[in-house]
Amino acid sequence: MKRYISGNKGFTLVEVLVVMVIVLVVGSIIIGVLFAAARNSNKASSLDVVKRNGNYAIEQMAKTIRYAAKFDGVGIADENGEDINTIYETNCVLPIITPAPTPTIYRFVKVTKSDGDQVKYSCLDKTFESPTAGRPHVQEVSEENLNTNVKTNLVDRSVVDIVSCSITCQQETIVSPPTLTISMTLQKKLTSGLTENQSAIPFQTSVTFRNY
Repeated sequence: MKRYISGNKGFTLVEVLVVMVIVLVVGSIIIGVLFAAARNSNKASSLDVVKRNGNYAIEQMAKTIRYAAKFDGVGIADENGEDINTIYETNCVLPIITPAPTPTIYRFVKVTKSDGDQVKYSCLDKTFESPTAGRPHVQEVSEENLNTNVKTNLVDRSVVDIVSCSITCQQETIVSPPTLTISMTLQKKLTSGLTENQSAIPFQTSVTFRNY
């Protein structure tokens, strides 16, 4: 019995420490993998939210503009995001000069639908986020029915930020149908310290009036 006990002294302190180190290393690796997977999942979810908002806004605007019965013009905005002119520009022919002029950046477009309703699209980004003279913050991509004064936001501002948004208009000749290019960049609104969830996604479409 004495020989048996003396031959089974158990683990040494060094062996115990080695096992503890191995357990800590393996545990750290597992936690790191799980944390990275969670971050990737959150990022994918954030990108999906941004894509759904951007695609819906672009498709809604393009569909209405393409099949509109009348092009009522494009307008620019002042420093508060308000219409600068009550009369919208309907002539988008650029002068033939060298170098070619830079297309004007518009923030609004008005069209008349086949049912007679006049619709105004607003394309305002972070440029207009700082209010002046007590005006509220302006940042929206919206569709407003001017006949009923009903405005619909095409982007959910509670979850998405509008980094940039612009409209350009081009025509080959005065009798050619205008082509509008709508560009916007959206990102997930920051609700945590994980800035990678804010990946910005650009959206763009060019649409030509079919009933011009």
